[in-house]
Amino acid sequence: MTDVLALQTNPADPPAKIRHHVFRVFAKLRAAPPTLPVSALYFALTTTFAALLALFVAFWLQLDSPSSAMVTVLIVAAPVRGMVLSKSLYRMLGTFVGGGVALLLVDLCGQNSEIFIPALAVWVALCTALATMLRNFRAYAAVLAGYTVPLIGLSAIQAPEHAWDITIARVAVITVGIVCAGVVTSVFLPGGARRDLAPRLRGAILLTLSLAHDALNGAAEALPESRYVEATGRILGIDSLIEFAATESPRVARRANALRSAISALIAAITALRAIADLPPNSLTEDPELVADMRDRLDGVALRLGHGDAVPAESFVEMRARLALAGDRVEQSPSSSLEALQFLDNLDELVTQIDAARLDLDAFVADRPARTIVSIGYPVDFRAALRNGFRAFLGIVAAGAFCYVTGWSDAAQMPLAVAVICSLLALQPNPAVASIAFAIGVCVGDIAALFCQFFLLSRVDGFPLLAMCVAPFLMAGLLATANPRLAGVASGFRIFFVVALAPTNPMTFNAASALNNALVSMVGAIFAAYVYRAVLPTNLRVETARLLRAISAELAQIRNRPAGDRAVTESRIYHRLIQLATRLDATAPEGQELLAKAYAESRMALALQRARAALNEADVTNSARDLLEKAISVSPSAADLSKAAHALAAIGRVATPLSRQALIRAAAALAEAATLVAVSSNQLRVV
Repeated sequence: MTDVLALQTNPADPPAKIRHHVFRVFAKLRAAPPTLPVSALYFALTTTFAALLALFVAFWLQLDSPSSAMVTVLIVAAPVRGMVLSKSLYRMLGTFVGGGVALLLVDLCGQNSEIFIPALAVWVALCTALATMLRNFRAYAAVLAGYTVPLIGLSAIQAPEHAWDITIARVAVITVGIVCAGVVTSVFLPGGARRDLAPRLRGAILLTLSLAHDALNGAAEALPESRYVEATGRILGIDSLIEFAATESPRVARRANALRSAISALIAAITALRAIADLPPNSLTEDPELVADMRDRLDGVALRLGHGDAVPAESFVEMRARLALAGDRVEQSPSSSLEALQFLDNLDELVTQIDAARLDLDAFVADRPARTIVSIGYPVDFRAALRNGFRAFLGIVAAGAFCYVTGWSDAAQMPLAVAVICSLLALQPNPAVASIAFAIGVCVGDIAALFCQFFLLSRVDGFPLLAMCVAPFLMAGLLATANPRLAGVASGFRIFFVVALAPTNPMTFNAASALNNALVSMVGAIFAAYVYRAVLPTNLRVETARLLRAISAELAQIRNRPAGDRAVTESRIYHRLIQLATRLDATAPEGQELLAKAYAESRMALALQRARAALNEADVTNSARDLLEKAISVSPSAADLSKAAHALAAIGRVATPLSRQALIRAAAALAEAATLVAVSSNQLRVV
């Protein structure tokens, strides 16, 4: 049998690329295992019930386009109540903004309709670009503000005198969908985000402790950088859950700082762990039993947390006392090395940050105020935003031009289909890849809608039988969403199945109209997929180099400006590493090498920031600060950094106890940067 994935394609031929990716999607469909978790089944049942309830209410209220109420429910559907509520809130906001802009464009272009499509395309492009730069459901509000304009405007431009009525009708039916989704979710779905926060945070601490065990046991040296990036991705993912939980619980909103403080602490602990893993196990000749002792103590903390028991504060007090004793031995030893100082500093950082995360977890559970106010930094990808915005603009204009040139008078809604799909794809981490799966889902949904309409609904009468005919298709699409292999196809299927079915009261069966509408959706989906694949195609090497330059820019910024908020910088850098890891094949040698290089540059940046922050927060002499600034103000060699580290360590040994710790920490951070420069390249440089 011929393997479709082995078919050769010409990389310069966009149609061949699309065929290749279509084959890959179908191969994933064949490989998808038939799993049916109970939670996925419950989610599918409740969402199907909410969609049918929204359709029934829209029928009862005799609203125009009642299927839009169903589509709204299916779009805001999520397995967690906080996600549904947050998504519904931003959908409503986006609908109101889009409705207002639609009225404005119809008023401005009502007498000159040929400029309406370009004006509409500009607005959708701006909203798509904004959605690319935002995160969570704020991005979704931008998407809705974009495609609500063609949703309303393409109908209103044909009858400008009824534009206000059309807008009100559209907002009303979307409101029905949002209310039905919110009511059903509140009744049948528990407060999952609020309930899962404490276990998720406890699991993140246990994950960090597991990596700590490997690092202190000597096993972490063989771990790839992708393991640490994956761990930070799981930790940073809690921030989105915090936002969803805050929507459903005022208590979570009030104590969100404690959770974000814990996230920041665990990210700092991961950074310290990676440094520990790089150091030789015999770095501490002055206290050879320290590593095994600290490993056993941290394993005890993990054991308690794993059983759900409270960890006494005395455990960390004893660990700090043990580290202080080892530190005194190292500082008093004339033969102590910078490696020993570096090892102790990172070990102390690890213990401090895990203890901080534990305190934050206890504060959240006990509903106490946070230790500190922390912000999580997120990088803004302006280039991706411009690219997605241009794709949306070009796709809508091309669809309008296609309809005009071909004289396809019944395809006036094609720009709407292209706008919806281009906007939704902008929310995907890799929209070019997702476009193929989404287009397949649209085509399958249209075919299923035709079958349901003419072979099932044409033989029944009444809403109960209509619901029985439609429910299996909705259930199938929602269940497929739970499978990562099928999620992209399922998203296109569940939305455009309802769009193509377009149930009305009474139901009409016009084969020509139904086939035309289905064909419009299919061609629009293929149009959008081609635009995302062929227009400004993503080049893996170029994107990788761009992310590496962004990480190096963080390094240059730290060298040339005062130390900023560590939590913001650290989380922003790790988000870039996560983006890079998702684009690379972490199992391939080239992917591992590029990720290792990016991780090394990231650790250089964070080490220099720690060195500068240590001296800024302590009462040290200006000569020590000048020494540090001179060492990092330009791109120094490993020898320059090592020389500055030795000088700071020497100053620290004779300094007052109050400033000694800061100087030693700065020396250890510079020593780490020197090690990274020596290993990765011989110079700190911008890629």
